Amino acid sequence: MDWSSYEAIVKHIYETLGGQFGVKVECFGRNCKCTGKTGVEHQIDVLLSHSDGIHTYKTAVECKYWNQKVNKDVVMKISEIVEDCGFNKGVIVSKKGFTQDAITYARSKGIGLVELREPTDEDWKGRIRRIEIKFHILEPDIAIALLLPEEEKDKAGRSSKADPHLVYLVYPDGKEISMIEIIGRFIQNLSLEEEKEETINFPPGTLIVLPNEQLKIQGIRLRGKLRKGATKTLEINGEDVVFLIMKELFEGKKFIVDRGLNVREVKN
Repeated sequence: MDWSSYEAIVKHIYETLGGQFGVKVECFGRNCKCTGKTGVEHQIDVLLSHSDGIHTYKTAVECKYWNQKVNKDVVMKISEIVEDCGFNKGVIVSKKGFTQDAITYARSKGIGLVELREPTDEDWKGRIRRIEIKFHILEPDIAIALLLPEEEKDKAGRSSKADPHLVYLVYPDGKEISMIEIIGRFIQNLSLEEEKEETINFPPGTLIVLPNEQLKIQGIRLRGKLRKGATKTLEINGEDVVFLIMKELFEGKKFIVDRGLNVREVKN
């Protein structure tokens, strides 16, 4: 992240938080400027406005992507810009926080102070930072036997290795059911503890349709159990989700910004 993307994120956050209250972004970035009553032109990082239906109120937001705390000189500058341009409020957003003099002066001038930064170890205290879940994949071990009439048994050897995904049955009334669906129902009742067997009988005239032929079939015998497969580990890292922490110094509100730039308020 650099200063320009920091400004863009600040603009997005205020746009998101203020949207339900009618807050609009008037402008932001290099082309966001205001000429005060002194005739001096001022650069504004983000200019917000909202209306109560009668009056329009404007807030100037100054972004400081510095690797040091913002001092009182910056607060004095923003206070003067607010007064010169006739804005209703000024807010300073800082990556590294504020000196005590800056906090004291801002409070006296009604300038809002906001920290917007990456989460620290202190922020994670009392919260789940990382979850690791280990689980076994259960794999079905199934044997399938086709119960065929005598006249069809000599063909069973050729058909025994057919892919079940390509096999289905046709009942005398024309209704069809896939072999995979039959196997799936059987698997639902399997367990690790014991092997189970089930015989499914079909009405006379039922056909089993294979890739290259179809046979008359009397039933299917299924036998199987579940066995443990590979062990998998699922890791959920909070730091992969939480992108930035936003804290309003005077109002005491705290927000979390995720990597999708969604913003939500959290209670301390």
